[in-house]
Amino acid sequence: MVEIIVVEDELAHAELIRRAFETRADEFEVEVVSSLARARERLAETTPDLVITDLMLPDGSGIDLIPGEDQRAEYPVVVMTSHGDEKVAVEAIKAGALDYLVKSAETLSTMPHIAERSLREWNQMHELERTQQQLLHAQKMEAIGNLSSGIAHDFNNLLMGITGCTDLALGKLDEGNDARRYVEEIKKAALRGASLTRQLLAFTRKKEVEPRVVEFNEVVAEAKNLLRPVLSEDISFDVDLSDARLYVRCDPGQIEQVLVNLVVNARDAMPQGGQVRVSTTSVEVDEAGARRLGEVPAGEYVVLSVADNGTGIDPETLEHIFEPFYTTKDVGQGTGLGLSTIYGIVKQVRGEIVVDSEVGRGTTFHIYLPRTDEEPEQLTQAPTHDVEGNGETILVVEDESLVRLTVRGYLERGGYRVVTAKDGDEALAIAGGAAQSIDVLLTDMVLPGLKGPDIVEKVRGHHPDIQVLYMSAHSAEQLLADARLDADADVLQKPFTEIDLLTEVYQLLRAEPSVAIEDAAADAPTQLDERRERSQAGLLLVEDHDTARWTIRELLQDEGYTVYEAADGAAAVEVFDAHASEIDLVISDMRLPDVAGTSLVGELRQQKLDKQKRDMAVIFTSGKDADDPKVRQAVGAPHTTFLGKPVDFDGLLDTVERMLEALANDQARSAAQ
Repeated sequence: MVEIIVVEDELAHAELIRRAFETRADEFEVEVVSSLARARERLAETTPDLVITDLMLPDGSGIDLIPGEDQRAEYPVVVMTSHGDEKVAVEAIKAGALDYLVKSAETLSTMPHIAERSLREWNQMHELERTQQQLLHAQKMEAIGNLSSGIAHDFNNLLMGITGCTDLALGKLDEGNDARRYVEEIKKAALRGASLTRQLLAFTRKKEVEPRVVEFNEVVAEAKNLLRPVLSEDISFDVDLSDARLYVRCDPGQIEQVLVNLVVNARDAMPQGGQVRVSTTSVEVDEAGARRLGEVPAGEYVVLSVADNGTGIDPETLEHIFEPFYTTKDVGQGTGLGLSTIYGIVKQVRGEIVVDSEVGRGTTFHIYLPRTDEEPEQLTQAPTHDVEGNGETILVVEDESLVRLTVRGYLERGGYRVVTAKDGDEALAIAGGAAQSIDVLLTDMVLPGLKGPDIVEKVRGHHPDIQVLYMSAHSAEQLLADARLDADADVLQKPFTEIDLLTEVYQLLRAEPSVAIEDAAADAPTQLDERRERSQAGLLLVEDHDTARWTIRELLQDEGYTVYEAADGAAAVEVFDAHASEIDLVISDMRLPDVAGTSLVGELRQQKLDKQKRDMAVIFTSGKDADDPKVRQAVGAPHTTFLGKPVDFDGLLDTVERMLEALANDQARSAAQ
């Protein structure tokens, strides 16, 4: 039934309008009032579907019934007058009237048709406005998604380096070593970071779904650590897990997203505090129960429940809560996508959602997921001989130095020969100069200069039978969507584990190891020869922090440098005495346990000059700022520079190469003179 309020003070006109609507009494409910004041009273009490008002009323203008610009128009207003006046019509429309009519016998007698037309136009206008708002919101979400995806990409590269280096470090530490537990904690933190990245990519819809059989209680227990921080201190939080083992095929990252969204909604429904309870159980659903649930078959289900004692949801709102962009929160407080995303995730695994809510008492969401008898898949295991190599050569192309270091360590521990390149040009130089075949090309997708697929195409010109494995901080799904990858390409998504990598490489080689070959870079072109020649220089690394010293040493050795190391000044002097003729560059912390780095370097430099009549390059490192007076004084010496901590590893490699090249050029000029 369409509710209409007619505001008309002329009795004859009011009667004609009333009679016109009487012929459609089953469709329209019409109330006629005769003054502006009475109309305002009724509008304060009810919200009609349409207001039809005379322009000139005994106590004011009908235009005053039109909501102002600062008010949300909840109903359309049609203005009518006995005298046609274009100026007045323009003013009425500008004020927000939906339409302007000149009263006549014909107009008043066809008022039901005018009402229908007005309501149709009103609905079309609001539908267009709603569509425009949704489009703007979607564009905003896409922009946020692109930003989030980019952050996740960079973060995945960092996590790959952290988890990889901790794996390699754990491989070098005995079980009884006190440092193991600290390294293990670093790895756990990095894995939690990877979980957050998965959520970020799931939010942006740029992560492929990875369903697998899981023990559901374990997934919820893991997610508990993510849930408590989103709740305020005045909200109690309880988790009650079933004693039974509950197996479900799902994407654990998506279940975490479901839980986070539901708990956040529960929090927002309790501004004065309250209680949130998460629980799991198992139920048998018969045919009748399945029909009540919706579009699910009868069977056994795992039920995840999230309950709060907040404000509750009224029945009208309850009908719309799963609609995209629908939100009852204030502007800027909600996206309107949380529950619709949950709905999509649950439906994707053929589940169902039931909502019990009572205004003033709280809300409980029940998520029904099909239970399975399958055992959970084992995702982590120690590398075994089954996936180890037999001396095959792998060319690794990766611009992130920590990732390159990690991947090399993984592969060498797995029995492979490894050649590394930091970009496409270097990779092509190695591939073009290799005397024998390279078995596998492992390349990042996104690199400076040539991209992964371009490198693959050019390397295959030299090695047509080479196997290819891509690695990327983006998902394969996103790479396919962006048309950057063939559908049949093999992709490892960062961060990956050692067993992930070794398994993929082993499968590529189809368990048919090739004959081990000599270093593929041995006969590379002149550009690479020059870099390898420079890398024969000896470096002395003086750093008292064990982890930093180990990481920098591995990084430099990975680039081909000979690295001598010391943890303090006394040890550095002993190492230098034994290898002074081989050391061309010293990297030293400015603050060492037993001596200032500047004093140590001054002593070593003088010894070099006295015994060998030539200088050496120096790189100081420190947490101090580059503008610190002590730093400025230290870098005043020839062939001396400074890098702030934490050290950027790519910057370190570039600086080492630049300093050695400058030193060699100066020495060449001195010899020529």
